[in-house]
Amino acid sequence: MLAEILSKISDKNSRISSKNFVKSYEFWDNFFKTHIKESEDKLALSLEKNFYEFNSLWPNDEYDFAKKIMSYTALNYLFVEYPSQITRKNNKNVLKSEIEPLARKTLRAFAKSKISYEAKNNLNDVAQAFGLRKSEKYKEIM
Repeated sequence: MLAEILSKISDKNSRISSKNFVKSYEFWDNFFKTHIKESEDKLALSLEKNFYEFNSLWPNDEYDFAKKIMSYTALNYLFVEYPSQITRKNNKNVLKSEIEPLARKTLRAFAKSKISYEAKNNLNDVAQAFGLRKSEKYKEIM
């Protein structure tokens, strides 16, 4: 996935830029402010309700890429941006181990959701990219 991202943002003919990733950060910031404490099942429903809004942040001809990158950008927000917000708010460092349960819950919610297959079929790859173990629970639930 990293190679595909770098290819997209370095291709002079690509309509994807760092601005799309900034918009996705803003999307996840708003999303998790509202939904972070939800149960796994409710989080899955919230992902479904917000799926098209996320995809609208990306160029129309990059719809497939947007679907593939959705779970990566969600976990990136949780592991990179969310802890720094808590640290600033509480003046206390957040440990990776404190974020991991939330990240795993988010991946399971992706798997349970009724969003597109392309947005869900790489959840174990996403888990590994962020140092989490693979899980059968990250596989698409029919």
